[in-house]
Amino acid sequence: MYLVTASEMREMDQQTIESFGLPGRILMENAGLGATRFFKNQFKNLAQKKIAVLAGRGNNGGDGFVIGRYLSQMGAKVTVYLLANASTVKGDAKENLKLLAPLNIPVVEIPDNNCFENHNTAMRHHDIYIDAIFGTGLKSEVQGIFKTVIEWLNNSGKPVFSVDIPSGLDADTGQPNGICVKAHTTATFAYPKIGHFLFPGATYTGNLEIIDIGIPPYIADCVAPSQYVLTADSIKKHVQHRSPDAHKGTTGHLLVISGSPGKTGATVLTAMSAMRSGAGLVTLGIPASLNS
Repeated sequence: MYLVTASEMREMDQQTIESFGLPGRILMENAGLGATRFFKNQFKNLAQKKIAVLAGRGNNGGDGFVIGRYLSQMGAKVTVYLLANASTVKGDAKENLKLLAPLNIPVVEIPDNNCFENHNTAMRHHDIYIDAIFGTGLKSEVQGIFKTVIEWLNNSGKPVFSVDIPSGLDADTGQPNGICVKAHTTATFAYPKIGHFLFPGATYTGNLEIIDIGIPPYIADCVAPSQYVLTADSIKKHVQHRSPDAHKGTTGHLLVISGSPGKTGATVLTAMSAMRSGAGLVTLGIPASLNS
C-alpha cells in the first residue's frame, strides 16, 4: 500500500477533481461518511453520547461538518465548535457548514482565546471529541487559539477521534508542530501518511483506519509515491502454498555466512528468523572460534 506525503495526497485529490471529474464536494462527503461509519464501530450507543466537533475553517473542518451531520442523524447530540468566524469558511467546507442549520446542530464560533474562556465550561460536558482542526498541510508551529484548544483537548481525559491526521502533526515527518492532538483513533483518507507510521506520530495517531473516498487507483499510480507500507494483502501473493507433506528437504536450504568474536547476535537472529519464516533447513557458516 502506498504511504504518501501531504503534497502527493494533494496531487491525487487535484487530479481526481480536475482530470477524473469527481467534484471536491463528493470527496468530502465520501470522507465524512466513511469516517462516520468507522466512528460508529469504535464508539457504541451513539444515541446516548454528547459529541463535540472541534473544527477549523479549512477542508479538514469541512470533513468534520459532514461527520457531525451524520452523527446527529444517528441520534447523537452534536455541537460544532468552529475555531474561526463562520464568515471565513470557504468552498466545500462552507457548503457543508450551511447544512448544519436545518438539522438544528449548534455551531459555536470560537475565533480567539477570549471566546474560548467563555465557552470552555460548556465544552467540557461532552463524551467524545472529534478533532477536525488541521489537515495534512500544516507546516508551521501551532499557536493562538489552536494551541490553547489542543492543550485543553489533550488534558480532557476524554476519547478524541481525529479526522485524517491528529491536528498539529506533520504528515511527512511524524513530528508535532510544537503541539499535537493525542488521538484515541484516527480515520485517514485514501492512503496513510508517512507521519502516521513514524514515531512519535504513530503514538499520537492511535488506532488508524484508512477510508476509501473514491480516488481511482490509476491516479495514485500516476502520482507514484515512492514509499510503501507492507500489509498482509500486499505480500500474500508472494507466499507459496505449502504442501501438507512438506519437510525440511523440500522447503528450502539457506546458508548463512556470518559472525565474528563478540558479534554473534546478528548470526543467531538471522538463523532463527529464517527458521520462523519457513526455511526447511538453515546452515550456519561461522568462524571456528565461535563454535563454543
